Amino acid sequence: LPIRSIDYSVIFARQMPAVRQFYGQTLGFPLHRELSPRWLEYRVGSNILALRDATGDTLPPIGAPSLQLAFRVAPAEVAICAAALAERGVRIDAGPTDQPFGHRTLFFRDPDGNVLEIYAETYAAQVEAREKAAAESKARSDEEAARAADLDARRRKAEAEAAAIRSMMAT
Repeated sequence: LPIRSIDYSVIFARQMPAVRQFYGQTLGFPLHRELSPRWLEYRVGSNILALRDATGDTLPPIGAPSLQLAFRVAPAEVAICAAALAERGVRIDAGPTDQPFGHRTLFFRDPDGNVLEIYAETYAAQVEAREKAAAESKARSDEEAARAADLDARRRKAEAEAAAIRSMMAT
């Protein structure tokens, strides 16, 4: 199949006014276009996130998640997002948490109960930090080895000089 990308994702909003306010104002997503009172689209990076009023549709009850969306940020921005969301009255379900698989995660929900995640890739940063620490440790070890070798050379020189002096005094 010649599929190139996901063009847009749709949230079937069970509480359209509250969900619209949440994504537009609380999260600050710019409105891309509104095709009708029951369909609007936000621009999120290179993607479109559409809200469709699900009034009259058979959906899981409010509070039961029907999807999870993950929004990527830089590692330092996860905590900034957590603080901003808390200031805006959003309950944080979990995080920020550094996961063992290399993500820093923050979980919360929209007014319909859908799970939202703000995350950052930290694996590369973790690897880089470990490599830097290993290089620093090796440099310290190399410096200590060089100092030990220098002290050993000085000790041998002093011993040789002492032996030469003892030899001259013995004659």
